[in-house]
Parts: sequence; C-alpha cells; structure tokens
Amino acid sequence: MKIGFLSDAHGNPGGVQICLECFRKLNVDDIFFLGDAVGYFPDAKRTIDLLEIESVNCLIGNHDAMLLGHLSLDVESEEIYKIKETRERLDSHYLEKIASWLPMKEIEIEGRRILCVHGSPWNPLNGYVYPNSNIQHFSYLPFDIVFIGHTHRPFIRKSGSVVIVNVGSSSLPRDQGNQSSCAVYDSCGHTITVIRIPFNENELIELYKDSIHFEVVDTLQRKDESGAVRNIIEELS
Repeated sequence: MKIGFLSDAHGNPGGVQICLECFRKLNVDDIFFLGDAVGYFPDAKRTIDLLEIESVNCLIGNHDAMLLGHLSLDVESEEIYKIKETRERLDSHYLEKIASWLPMKEIEIEGRRILCVHGSPWNPLNGYVYPNSNIQHFSYLPFDIVFIGHTHRPFIRKSGSVVIVNVGSSSLPRDQGNQSSCAVYDSCGHTITVIRIPFNENELIELYKDSIHFEVVDTLQRKDESGAVRNIIEELS
C-alpha cells in the first residue's frame, strides 16, 4: 500500500496539483493533507476544491484555524497571510468544510501505527519541528511514524524507534523556493520518500503579482546553498 502526504498549500492550487500528479504516477492508494489550505496566496477556494475532488483526507492547520477565528491573528501578520481577505472570498460551504477537519489523525497500516498532524503531537496547530530541532521526546511516543508539516522544511529523522517525517510544503517551500515537496509511504517496500518537484517560480510570481506580499516573492526566489535539496529515502526496519 502507498500513502501520499502533502501539506501547507496556502491558497496555491498549483503546488497541490504538482504533488497530486506525482502521486498519480506512483499509484498511491490514499492521500493525506496535513493542513494550511489557506494563507499567503489568494486561491483558497480552488485549493480546497482540488483537495475535495481528489478525496484527500484533510487535517486543519494554524492558518485554517485563524481563518475560522480559533486562533488570533495580529495586524502585521495579516499583511502577509491575507487571512481576512481569504475569509471574505469563501462562502459557508468552504468554512464548514475546514471546520470539519481534525487537528490530528492516527492510522494503522499493516501493523504500523502512524500519526498525522500539522505541527507536533504536543501542539497540533503551532508546534514547530525543524530539521535541526531536538526530537528526543518523540522516542516516547507509541507510534512507528509521525508525519508533520508546518515549517515548510522537509526532512526524515529518527528518535529511538520512531521515524519523524516533515513533508515540507507543496506550495511555498522555505529552503529551495521553487521545489514543491511531498512524501510517500510504501508499506510493501517499507520505505518513506520525501520527493522534491521543481516548478517555475517566476511564472507563479507573475500569475499572482500584487496579490501576494513581497516576503512571499522572496521566499519563492530563495535558493538553498547547502546542496541538501533532494529526494530523501528512508528504509524502515
């Protein structure tokens, strides 16, 4: 069985589409979205429609929670996030859909316990787990694999017997700005792969122009100087 994971679409359906096309080529059996369908980009409606059409299992993220008023939003952040603008564009169907998404979900595949969450198991909406974060406490969890998003920086690490996978962002990567990120878990091959897919950032910037903040433009143009941007594969024992 193959499961696809993507996260942090942020109103950019193009990034979601790139990942979904990748999943189709790999013949995944099911797909999980780890939150943040809205924020930054203006096309939240198309993003949510795409996730719904593809029957993607969706979790709620911090930006989605801000949209619903479950988390506070300061004025300075709103300039970048565009949450209020997004709320004005969405009718009740979309708000009800987002409100139905869970903050985390546990699944079991062939005896392996898997946790899916936007931030962290301890702070589902706002917990940040970076490539260099201390992950020692994950080893105490009763799961084999934990899939997360939120930081827009993908990685695969291990704490004790627990594998932690940050799937990165489909639409606004924060390491290499023009490479979408998603992940696939293959229960048959016992592997997890984080996949990077290049896109044309200049076309995206031209498409949205003044609808996005200059910090979003800067992020899309960001280059990773470490040379670490690549597919990551972890073979499970």
